[in-house]
Amino acid sequence: MSKIIKLLIASSMVANFAAPITAQAKQRAVSVSCSVAVNVSKPEGDEIYQKDFVVQPDVNFSDDFSTLIRQKTFDAYTLTVAGRTEVTIDYFNDVGVFDALQFNTTFMLPQDREAGSISGKSAAFTSNGNFTANYTLTCNRN
Repeated sequence: MSKIIKLLIASSMVANFAAPITAQAKQRAVSVSCSVAVNVSKPEGDEIYQKDFVVQPDVNFSDDFSTLIRQKTFDAYTLTVAGRTEVTIDYFNDVGVFDALQFNTTFMLPQDREAGSISGKSAAFTSNGNFTANYTLTCNRN
């Protein structure tokens, strides 16, 4: 067998063994109970969004809290990455006629504890005014 054929066979074998490992690097996690609090400051006043939710394996959490004229959504899902649980959230708020505020974040729960928390801030600055969102996400493994 020539060296080229041996090299092709060897590289094919490596690819076949590595593909399942890569595909399994991100797996669905166990269910996670979370609480999110978002305080949106707008020129007209503050708007508060609070929600307790459970994210289950293969079932994303979605909350459409839109009004008749404004789109507002919150979504969350969980994955296991290298044996650690991570929760990803996505928040969207149509805050005005020409303005929207959106953020997302991924929080990896501490390995040595069942619960954890993360806080952050997102902001948009427009000619109509400044919009900021302060958020806190707290999660517990079930």
